[in-house]
Amino acid sequence: MLNQLISLLNGMHFECQNISFKHLLATSSLKELHNISMPSTNAVRILQAFPDLFVVHRSSEPKKGIFFIVLSEDGTIPKSKSDIYSKYFPNRLMIIYKDKTDSFNAYWFNNNDSRLPLISFLKKYCI
Repeated sequence: MLNQLISLLNGMHFECQNISFKHLLATSSLKELHNISMPSTNAVRILQAFPDLFVVHRSSEPKKGIFFIVLSEDGTIPKSKSDIYSKYFPNRLMIIYKDKTDSFNAYWFNNNDSRLPLISFLKKYCI
């Protein structure tokens, strides 16, 4: 799902950087974090909940073309992550999921009513 999404975004002139905790753990210098017990602090919870992608459009104005993306299997966010996003992340946090027809859909985390097919969403809010 992630690679397909990045390809779609790149085709629409967005630059994407994978910033998720899972991605960070895949790097050789941080693999050892898998084997240690992480303390239960806000900093660790923020790191573990970090969005999947940081995205910038090549030509849109910054207030429209810069945002974070969180991938969701079913379009919902667990309460533990939702609390972190509400408290520590900017409003431009996009939730992306695939519907029953395997099409990407999106909405702003702070505005569940903004749900649209992904391409329509990007054209309306980000380009």
